[in-house]
Amino acid sequence: MMLQDGVKLVRGKYRIQEYSQQKQHLKELPFYNVKNSALRYLMDYSAVLKHELAQTKQCLKDSRDNFLGLITQFSEMKKELNSITLKMHSIQENSREEIRQLQTKLDASKDINKMASEELQALILKNHHQLHFS
Repeated sequence: MMLQDGVKLVRGKYRIQEYSQQKQHLKELPFYNVKNSALRYLMDYSAVLKHELAQTKQCLKDSRDNFLGLITQFSEMKKELNSITLKMHSIQENSREEIRQLQTKLDASKDINKMASEELQALILKNHHQLHFS
């Protein structure tokens, strides 16, 4: 039994020494300090696709945000255009009304001028007759 314990002890020391040598070889590898999950991530071929997918999703999100911003700007510009259109129609209506009023005044002025012209003609004739009689 002592012999068996001695053999076990020697065999255990040999295993520990062998393990230490293997561990020393592993320590010399470039990825020795890298955690197992990180190493698996590096070795995972789908990781590249996952990264590309994440970048594509971010790009789509940015594009969507830009698109929503453009929609907001378009909506504001449309409101401004509607407001300007209403103002323009109001100005046109006011201008039409002013033109009507000016046309009415012009017509009245023409009538007054016509009457004044007729009176002037009558006065000229009257003066002409008076000069002729005198």
